[in-house]
Amino acid sequence: MNHIDPSNHKTIKKLGDRYNIKRLTPGDEKILDHLGLEEPDFDLKGRGSPLKPLNPEDSRLYLENPNLIHWVAVEDNLVIGHLLCFILPLRNNDRKELILYEIGVRSSYRRKGVGSALINHMYGWMDEHKVGFVWVLADNSDAAEFYKTQGFECDKPQPLYMFHKV
Repeated sequence: MNHIDPSNHKTIKKLGDRYNIKRLTPGDEKILDHLGLEEPDFDLKGRGSPLKPLNPEDSRLYLENPNLIHWVAVEDNLVIGHLLCFILPLRNNDRKELILYEIGVRSSYRRKGVGSALINHMYGWMDEHKVGFVWVLADNSDAAEFYKTQGFECDKPQPLYMFHKV
């Protein structure tokens, strides 16, 4: 199970008596490793598989990246949810926006407000850092419905998602 050392809580927000939200920072490499190894419990049933941990140098670079924000929700030293965002600098007056890249909640904690708490924490960070826009690619109808309940809207018509693997 994915646990956090309580002595390493640098920036934590307490959510009542239930759980805390912490931004991952250098020193949290073990948490990052456990999130990858436990990926199936944070993904949709039957979709995720364990991820190979990063090597120590890549893990350090990941956690030091100023344009990456990875929060974890923790209850009793157990990671119960996580939210990964990227800050996208822009070339216009808006200056930057946020990409919500991934959210995951441990299967036994779903529909208990963990995902909503992570999203609300993200909104608070956005307000504090004057980031006025966030976008996400919802890859299934349940995710799309969840994001709508959190205030996200859909463009009409929908943009076409394309990729190229090199």
